[in-house]
Amino acid sequence: MSRGKGEIGRGEDEHDDGGGGRGDDGVKTNDSSSPSLSLSLSLSLSLSLSLSLSLSLSLPSLPTPPKKPSERKMGQAMGQDCALLEEVSAWVAAKTKLPFWAKLTPNITSVADAGRAALRGGARGLAAINTINSISGVDLETLRPQPCVEGATTPGGYSGPAVKPIALAKVAALAGMIKSEKGGKFDLSGIGGVETGADAAEFLLLGADNVQVCVIVFFSS
Repeated sequence: MSRGKGEIGRGEDEHDDGGGGRGDDGVKTNDSSSPSLSLSLSLSLSLSLSLSLSLSLSLPSLPTPPKKPSERKMGQAMGQDCALLEEVSAWVAAKTKLPFWAKLTPNITSVADAGRAALRGGARGLAAINTINSISGVDLETLRPQPCVEGATTPGGYSGPAVKPIALAKVAALAGMIKSEKGGKFDLSGIGGVETGADAAEFLLLGADNVQVCVIVFFSS
């Protein structure tokens, strides 16, 4: 994992509700909720401590609100829209000289298409995968799908060793695209079910430049 990496994503406030002009970067800047201002604030908090950034475009537990879906795509919904993924990557590239890696969703038909879009937007590399869209179960007493918080249910993200085969396939697809189309000039970080050195070796053999570890740390600490 890259030292000093911060992670930023497009939050719920980072959208436009209509009106206003556009700034030099082509983003509407009419009020404090504009993507340009919100992105600047997010970056200003991250840059002083970071050597690189991870741009999460793939969180499955952030569904698109139904009111204005064209303006309020968040999480994996943004990562499934290649045009929007490229646009957001370009916003970040315009605001920082630090290298950043676009963290991609596996919940998409072609992860290579998503990777191409992020690289066109200015990402220095790619990270895959984020968690897999899932419902962990159904409470047979309340009859509510899980996870359920204060009576509200939303799909969550499944991770851990069971997702490794999926992660390996997505990493292999991205590595092939980077090698054949980009001359191997971009970095690729492998994520998903890495618990041992052998797990890490599998990702590296399929083309990842490094790996990231998360779930096993929770269970081991």
